[in-house]
Amino acid sequence: PFSQDWSYEISNPDHIEQYLNLYPNLQDEDERFVLMEIIIQAVEDQKEEDFIFYWNKVKLLLEKDFALHEYTIFYWCTRKK
Repeated sequence: PFSQDWSYEISNPDHIEQYLNLYPNLQDEDERFVLMEIIIQAVEDQKEEDFIFYWNKVKLLLEKDFALHEYTIFYWCTRKK
């Protein structure tokens, strides 16, 4: 009853490498969609010195699977901090 109305609730920035390693192994588009949301949140929560390193990896995945992640890209580009 107290869960969020999101596709995920927790993203751990310490697990970013595990998330990135899992992504190419998923075949189900719904799973890839949700995992990308988790990955982006994990990147956003990185220390400043690690942000660019991980963002460059994620950017390649977003470009490769743009059609799947178009909504997610739009959401993250328009959200206010």
